[in-house]
Amino acid sequence: MHHRPVLGPAASDSTLRRLLALLDEAALVRIAKARRRVRRQVWSLLTLRPGGFPWLTVAGRRLAGWIVVDMDATIITAASKKERTAPTFKGAFGFHPLADWCADTDECLAMGLRPGNAGANTVEDHLRVLKAALAQVALSASYFSPISLHAASRAWSGAYWCGYVAVAGRAGAGPDREECL
Repeated sequence: MHHRPVLGPAASDSTLRRLLALLDEAALVRIAKARRRVRRQVWSLLTLRPGGFPWLTVAGRRLAGWIVVDMDATIITAASKKERTAPTFKGAFGFHPLADWCADTDECLAMGLRPGNAGANTVEDHLRVLKAALAQVALSASYFSPISLHAASRAWSGAYWCGYVAVAGRAGAGPDREECL
């Protein structure tokens, strides 16, 4: 690790989680703003390199100009009872976080930490994480359009779509904005 001589060894996941749990909302907002500024700078530099921004390619077609946000949940098992762990729907024990990833750059935009028994299709959780992810992309992608969302769950219901329209202020394939009001 090239940063170890400067920053020292990385903190464990548990230590980092306890530290983040101590932060108030104002500190978390400042961290999100700093991440957004860094992302904007990095994405600007990516556009200057040979080949430009790493647009996603699907079925041999390069999706130039599209930011693809991929939402999915995962299971993280825990060997012992830890804070917010619970039995999972797959019979394991642990956590069931929900994450939004930028498929173009393979970076995590937002993560919702949830107990193992959290529902895979909880619209409220999806919208909370989506709102945080879109806030990360907003400044970085101000010169990109549009944003394509992919969720590997049944959360893409009418309620989720209406929530997306409210969060993102965008309309597209799905219920019309009027149907959501």
